[in-house]
Amino acid sequence: MRIIAFVPDLFFRVKIDAALKGNVRFVSSLENVGDFDFFIAGLEDARAQKFIEKHPRKSVCFYSHVNIEIARRAREMGVKAFPRSSFLEKLSEAVK
Repeated sequence: MRIIAFVPDLFFRVKIDAALKGNVRFVSSLENVGDFDFFIAGLEDARAQKFIEKHPRKSVCFYSHVNIEIARRAREMGVKAFPRSSFLEKLSEAVK
């Protein structure tokens, strides 16, 4: 399984990497990412939003618990969206 993640927050990247047991490739650009099965990013990240819109069913995203409207819109598109506070505990199941 090929999982890519666009997560600038280094602290959160470490936690995502641990939750997925190293089975994730972190990217710093969303150009030429190649083939992938799942894409991980924050819904509030403007750089990731267009990419998420192009690949909603492959996107597993997190959001601030106060931003429920962006989560609602993402879920309507087919994105798996979770509050950041529970994202890590749900991540391994979401990428199956």
